[in-house]
Amino acid sequence: MPDEISIACTLPISAAAQERIRAVDDRIRLHVLSRDAARRLNDRQREVDDPAGADKEIQDALESAEIWFGFSWPNMNFPTAVGKLRWIQLASAGAEGLLNQQPPTHLQMTNSSGLAAMPIAEWVLTFMLMHAKRMPLAFDQQRSRTWKRYSVTTLRESTVAVIGLGAIGRTVARLSHAFGARVIATRRSAEPGGTAEFVDTLFPADALHEVLTQADYVALCVPVTNETRHMIGEAELAAMHPSTVLINIARGTIVDWGAMCEALRNGSLAAVYTDVSDPEPLPPDDLSWQVPNLFITPHNSGNQPDYVDRAADLLIENLQRYIRGEILENIVDPERGY
Repeated sequence: MPDEISIACTLPISAAAQERIRAVDDRIRLHVLSRDAARRLNDRQREVDDPAGADKEIQDALESAEIWFGFSWPNMNFPTAVGKLRWIQLASAGAEGLLNQQPPTHLQMTNSSGLAAMPIAEWVLTFMLMHAKRMPLAFDQQRSRTWKRYSVTTLRESTVAVIGLGAIGRTVARLSHAFGARVIATRRSAEPGGTAEFVDTLFPADALHEVLTQADYVALCVPVTNETRHMIGEAELAAMHPSTVLINIARGTIVDWGAMCEALRNGSLAAVYTDVSDPEPLPPDDLSWQVPNLFITPHNSGNQPDYVDRAADLLIENLQRYIRGEILENIVDPERGY
């Protein structure tokens, strides 16, 4: 282990979190990059107050840091960092932004899988409850000053299909089960006759169409990989009932966006509630904004007040393992894509 362990951080972590990181080992040198430098790494077209200074700060960090901590950086220059860089701890569960840059093979990459599982699962349940209780209609009636009662449904005895049983999918299954829903799910590693907690029937990933035909609500909880990109296309949308509700808190590219919008326009799908889009962010002039029964939130489902500090705690746990020479938690497999 070297005399100095240099960590570059692009998150606005609190002073208390910084102290907790430094307290792990006397050799740790933590550099929290400036806001301008962090922005520059994420979008080189963004205007910053001192672009020359930001670029030098980034270059210095690339040349000296052994560990990087933050969200994926579209403008990370791996060839510059190859001499020192050994490990990247992502503050997100998704790693596709990093993997798309083809990082060097020697590099260890870990993610923050599970950190936002509960907030995102709450978002999914919010979407389902909004639909069951017809909240969009209620809000429309309030805006038009209309007092008119209407029928509603309940989640009890509805069928919720959870596509992907990672940390988020498992939490969605648990909360759905608590509301009395029948839960069915797909998992990549599922074997025939396999079971999972809070899941009534577990299916392998290749049984997707069979699952979709049974669902009142379909919650997409898979990472984006070559296998899952556009996994919900025309055929999959056609497999759903006209009363089915599609919920996407994964990535916009999991769904064929155009086919999804057409299914809503022709009434072959009841509604789509999505926290992601394709492209993302969705441009103001995109026609999708006007698609009936398409409800969009701005990739906000994972937000929580203490997210950054909790991500720092995950870094600390892995940092202790790293220093002891142990296997890190939440290692990203480039072959699988997560």
